Amino acid sequence: MIINNRDTFTFRTYIYRVEKMHKSCTKLNFLIFNSGYDIKNSMKREDNEVKNTLKPTLLLVWLIAHRRLSKRDILENLGIKPRTLKKYIIELNKLLRSGKIELFNKEKSDKNNDDKEEEVKPVIKEVKYGDKKYLELIDFNTGYAMDCINEVVMLYIFQSIFSTLQIKYFDSIGKNLFQNRLNSLKGKFDIKSQLDNLNILLYYHPYAPKDYSSKEDIIKTIVDCIISRKKMECKYLPLYSDKQSTTSFLLKPYTLVIHQNALYLLGEDENGNIKTYSVDRFISVKRKGDEYYYPSDYNPKNYLNDYIGIIGSSERFKFEIIFKNNPMLHKVLTERSWFRNQFFEKLPDGRLKMTFNSCDSIELQRWIYSWGRDIDSFRKI
Repeated sequence: MIINNRDTFTFRTYIYRVEKMHKSCTKLNFLIFNSGYDIKNSMKREDNEVKNTLKPTLLLVWLIAHRRLSKRDILENLGIKPRTLKKYIIELNKLLRSGKIELFNKEKSDKNNDDKEEEVKPVIKEVKYGDKKYLELIDFNTGYAMDCINEVVMLYIFQSIFSTLQIKYFDSIGKNLFQNRLNSLKGKFDIKSQLDNLNILLYYHPYAPKDYSSKEDIIKTIVDCIISRKKMECKYLPLYSDKQSTTSFLLKPYTLVIHQNALYLLGEDENGNIKTYSVDRFISVKRKGDEYYYPSDYNPKNYLNDYIGIIGSSERFKFEIIFKNNPMLHKVLTERSWFRNQFFEKLPDGRLKMTFNSCDSIELQRWIYSWGRDIDSFRKI
């Protein structure tokens, strides 16, 4: 830890001058070189010895050592109230931005790089994962750069998917954003060559993809909102509605889903309901400033139909289909997982019985009818 201008290093009325903080500075040096330091036990052991004026310093010490701490643990172990912790964070961030304290070694940046990552200063930030709140100490090496890497990987995945669906989002804006994020990592985390190999190792070839040429602006906004976790204001045309009956609502966009080479969006509406929306039925979307967080138990597969189809009711029925005696047909059927709970039984007369659970949807009916004369009977049990 390098402290500049010790005579001016203060936390206003909260802490003593640095030269009087021998105990905290000693603890800081110990923590930097010993990442296994037990925060909770040390705080409980020394809680009675810690003066209130040293608590902001200790908060910074523990964040340097562990980078992320539960807000609840901080409040309990420091014995302070949320409003006091808020004051500490404000004053600590003012100090970190002032440049009077240098916590990490600055790295020389590429002069040809337009991004000014050398000006990115450490900052204490409150984050939320699921329903739990944490305080994080963010600096370029562990915070800003990791955010860039996460965005680069997400953008690359979107780029690969969209190119197979013939969506031109990455011909302009998306490509520039992707390149800017790569430039931000230049000289620190060079992952471009690894990403370039992905399409060689794994390639997806679509079958009759939908035409999204008229929805590129909408798709761009959806992608931006998912990456930045921002809410959207939407106008949507439901499947069974005429062109005059669009609905307007606020949506938290969670997951873009590809089904039968078409794009769908899983999102949570203002009533807390997580639903599936067809991307080509959005009339308009507008990014809002409100940030959102994923529910701690969120999993896309829990909100989608069982393989056949993607949109359907939550009510499930048991179905039975009897297929004709045709060994080649039976092989095609049994080689695939059409439903998560499918079961096949060879009948004494050579025919094949298939049973499964699913909602009674239009897509299911289309799938059943696609087998035509190969089906002897079909019924809902």
